[in-house]
Amino acid sequence: MLRTNSPAGALCGLGLILLCTLPAQTPPPGVDTIYSGAGGDRFGFRIASGDLNHDGIDDLVVGAPHETGGNRVYVYFGPIELPMHEVPHNGADVVIQGPLNSETGWSITTGNVVAGAEDDLILGAPSQVAGKGAVHVFAGPIAPGTYSTAMATLTVEGHRGLGHAGWAVAAGDFDGDGIDELCIGAATVGLPEVGECYVMDVENAAGPVISTTEATSTLLGVGVTGSAMCNGGDFNGDGFEDLIVGSYGNFWVSGHGWGGTAHIVYGRAAFDAVLDLANAVGSGVANLNGEFEGHNVGYDLAPAGDVNHDGYDDLLIGAPTFLVSSEPGGVDDTGYAYLVLGSRDIGRPQLLGDYPIGWIADLIFAGTTIGERVGLSVAGAGYCGPTWSRVKSNGGGTPGRGDVLLIGTGIDTVHSHAYWIDRETQQSSVGQPVPLKRRRLLVELGNGANRIGSFTITGPAGSALGRWVHGPADLDGDGLSDLLLGAPYQLDYSDPAGDGRVHVHRGQ
Repeated sequence: MLRTNSPAGALCGLGLILLCTLPAQTPPPGVDTIYSGAGGDRFGFRIASGDLNHDGIDDLVVGAPHETGGNRVYVYFGPIELPMHEVPHNGADVVIQGPLNSETGWSITTGNVVAGAEDDLILGAPSQVAGKGAVHVFAGPIAPGTYSTAMATLTVEGHRGLGHAGWAVAAGDFDGDGIDELCIGAATVGLPEVGECYVMDVENAAGPVISTTEATSTLLGVGVTGSAMCNGGDFNGDGFEDLIVGSYGNFWVSGHGWGGTAHIVYGRAAFDAVLDLANAVGSGVANLNGEFEGHNVGYDLAPAGDVNHDGYDDLLIGAPTFLVSSEPGGVDDTGYAYLVLGSRDIGRPQLLGDYPIGWIADLIFAGTTIGERVGLSVAGAGYCGPTWSRVKSNGGGTPGRGDVLLIGTGIDTVHSHAYWIDRETQQSSVGQPVPLKRRRLLVELGNGANRIGSFTITGPAGSALGRWVHGPADLDGDGLSDLLLGAPYQLDYSDPAGDGRVHVHRGQ
């Protein structure tokens, strides 16, 4: 599969309003359980969760997509005990094997896309079908055992040569009919690689194998579009779930080479057969655009949940800024992650059109180390207990509790940051009190000291801990979300691949 990092470019200023500094924090709790791969499989390259055996407890799903050593997906049924121990890959309850060189497990999600089911397991295999790509759906409940992808309930094959359909997958009820749509990213469609995405109603598919030509709507891309996708929840409060699509190579909309864009594709009762993401207003889309060369906005995306408790769902957007020329020269790929609050705090019914992301974000998390690549992965982990979710109130008195935001990097670290809103005073208690609707608050990560509500979790050198982060998921059924961190022991896509691990830090 062809994968391209951004070329060098000129770094521009973000024009931020306020630098947020926070008091010192104690070291993070240690890892509770490690799940390990074998055979150079890139185990932990992707992580997902869902109730796949329909027992009411979250299950852990791990992708191991190496072309020759992997092509597998592992499922570990919850509840999972989380003392300090290691679980080998062969301890999985379910193993799904894809064909050689298919990269099965490159993308994973769960959702109710097959009629009559609850959580289904959805797997991307973007190099299958000679690079056209494929997505496999296993309808829940799934029984323990070993399966091949040929045994999937439904397979959707890409129809564009070397489009790599299944690079990213998402599921959500974007049209409000009660059944999730299956969304498939084909990031390398076209020359140059503009990419496409497909919104598909597959609940009553005609056969076990269908094509992306049967999509309800095709989203025309602007630059590696479909490299990341997620169900963003109801961002604008209109009752429809919203699809978030990443185009980290976008130039055409942002105006910057590899500037990137995160597209908010609002849910609606009926999608047009074709939506042009470059025409945001005409397509009913908001484009949050990169602000300098190599910004790579939209490299990863995740729902944050309603972190400020205003009734609107919020978004996390990663921008790891690969190979950005700094001033006066050299490379500055420290990276950024953006928290964008839902419509109440934006002050309008919804965003529509094109916006610089730095002018829309509520918090901007910035890396401070060259090569850190903050925003390589992002996730909203939810409430993870009084330890992880502790946020000191402004007066230094009673601590608050908030949802945890996970931000992965390229230097074997993950930043865990709690976000809390004081509803009575309408102030943010992430550092200094900030009135609602205030924007562009810069939070520097690291700098040699952790802060109240902020931890830095470090993995072994070369582990690529933070290549993927995931949440929310309660694997042990204690009512607290757990932190799930991937360490595939391979940051970039070269051989030899690492065996890989998944680190689980329990909520506490």
